[in-house]
Amino acid sequence: MIEQAAVTSKGIKELLKSYGWEEAFCEYIWNGFDAGASQIQIDFDYNSELLDAIDTLTITDNGNGFSKTDLPRKFKPIYESEKARSSGQPKNHSLPHGRNGKGRLTFFTFAECAEWEIHYSENANVSAHGVKIEAYALDVYLPYELSVKQPQTGTRVTFKGVFNITKNKVDTLLLPFLRKEFAWFLELNRAANFSILINGASLDYEQTIAEREEFSLDEHSTDRFDIRFILWSEKKNEEYSKYYFLKSDGAEVWKFNTTLNNKGDNFYHSVYIKSGFFDNFQWFVDGEIASQDDLFVTQKSDKFKDLVLKLNDYLYRKRNPFIKVFTEKLVSEYEKEGVFPIHGNSPVDQYQKEALKETVKELYKVQPKIFYSLNITQKKAFIGLLDALLELGADDRLLEVISKIVDMTPSERSELAHILEYASMSAITKTIGMIKDRMKTILQLKQLINDETWGAEEVHIQKIVESHYWLFGEQFNLTTAEEPDFEEALRRYTHLLQGDGETRKPRINHPDKSKEMDIFMTRKIVSHDRIENIVVELKHPLVPLGRKELNQVDTYLQVITKEPMFTAENMHWKFILVGKKFDTSNTIQMEYENAKSHGERYMVKKYPSIRISVYVMTWSDIFLEFECKHNHLLNQLELNKAKMIEDLKKHKDVTEIVTEVTQNIAVENATWETPATPIGLTSTIA
Repeated sequence: MIEQAAVTSKGIKELLKSYGWEEAFCEYIWNGFDAGASQIQIDFDYNSELLDAIDTLTITDNGNGFSKTDLPRKFKPIYESEKARSSGQPKNHSLPHGRNGKGRLTFFTFAECAEWEIHYSENANVSAHGVKIEAYALDVYLPYELSVKQPQTGTRVTFKGVFNITKNKVDTLLLPFLRKEFAWFLELNRAANFSILINGASLDYEQTIAEREEFSLDEHSTDRFDIRFILWSEKKNEEYSKYYFLKSDGAEVWKFNTTLNNKGDNFYHSVYIKSGFFDNFQWFVDGEIASQDDLFVTQKSDKFKDLVLKLNDYLYRKRNPFIKVFTEKLVSEYEKEGVFPIHGNSPVDQYQKEALKETVKELYKVQPKIFYSLNITQKKAFIGLLDALLELGADDRLLEVISKIVDMTPSERSELAHILEYASMSAITKTIGMIKDRMKTILQLKQLINDETWGAEEVHIQKIVESHYWLFGEQFNLTTAEEPDFEEALRRYTHLLQGDGETRKPRINHPDKSKEMDIFMTRKIVSHDRIENIVVELKHPLVPLGRKELNQVDTYLQVITKEPMFTAENMHWKFILVGKKFDTSNTIQMEYENAKSHGERYMVKKYPSIRISVYVMTWSDIFLEFECKHNHLLNQLELNKAKMIEDLKKHKDVTEIVTEVTQNIAVENATWETPATPIGLTSTIA
């Protein structure tokens, strides 16, 4: 007899129009698991002439089926779930999974007809019946008798007139979709050997697992908890990251979301907890308990609360190294995009810069959603605001601003307040370490330059300077060292500024092109299209500075002015000659006097038309400049200079000093990087 559904065929299609064929396909698999099946078998009948086409497909389960008297409840209701109504199970279970009685009618998205062959247990025997529905008349279902019966219960659905699904779509679309839909569920029921077979082959979901870890809590207790943590490589279709609580036999008793959902950080996970503790566990539902609670342990017990605290702590620890990758990537992207505001080069400015970066990283850990879907203008505005509020120490204002951007729970707000304090302290600690080692570097340089018994050569001084270029300009990238000639310097220089990976040497037509520079540093200011360069010529401590040494710098200058690559309109040059003292000719002093009108300390020559300036400095000048710039911080830190000097005397020779100085924290703070290029260029970022 033909039966009519509660909603018209047109109405059913309208209600279910949002379903894609992959999602509709999954409904039939869930129907099988909801019916008590442990195995779902999917078989495609491919067209012998059109190999990519599918004529029919069947989905077979070994579940309980249902009787003929249940047909009206199975096919008439739409948006009224008979499963949820009749199962007696609380909603915090993975089954039943049925969606308001609509799953059986979604086949119209990929087939013209569906036929059910249903075997169920009745009076200790297996009975059977069938149902047929056409896609053009979803409101009409036709029950019929089955002539052939099988010995076990289960349901087979045969779809005819298949469209939308091809062999290629099965491989490229359906199988990945099934993994995202069922991986967590198959893992949940792994002990019961749940499986999904596609043409006889098990659905392999291991490829969606990024990490698996198993361990136990309270191993020596009567209530041992066996934990299985799964980190998924991709987001599941609809299931959130959850805790699943299982009895000693592996049966699920409850589940709920972990605290790390909706963080926007791709930390997709599932945690399965199996224990005899849950064998007599009763859950409160809507504030009430279904049984006498003195006979059961509940989620309000201290032991359970302690378990959840341990699990939460474990997840946060698992997430930390995972999220670090994303925070580093975020900061790197922001730097490339010019999102961070420009800071000065003083230690205080650098501290503020590091504090801002640390704060951004920690904010991302707590609320990644803050940084999502922002354009460049919004990024700059938000980071600029963070920078300003950090400088003012306005943590409360900062919390208020962030709370208006994203919703935060009281615990998240408290965590963020703690993190803001921690981020600042972390940056302070790094800065103190950097200042301390800079002070040590200055003291060690003084020893090598002023005490001849160390036997320091020019090369030793050069190695220290090229590791601590902040002595002459923190804002510069180190382009060359170890005295390369100008052609080599130009080749490296071109790569650094333009990203030119070509290894062929440019040619310089100048008789002094083979003159060597000690240190050649450069800085490119993108926003102003300005390129600043600095050339440092170091002299042995025993060599006094005079006309000869100044002429050597002039030679470099001549090479620069004859080479178009070095004299573009946006090029600016500083040449610095450095030594221990001046000779007795008063040459340097007279040059100081001649350049006095330019108003720059240590300047001896200035050529405005070609944007070149020349300076001469003694090591005493450099040491004094450092102490003047750092005086306040040095006094606040109360660094024990006497102790540092005493430690220096313990070094065996100059090589040992150079090795220590070139490996201290002041170097690490510069963030050394080697570009992916065969030319051997070493660059640093201050």
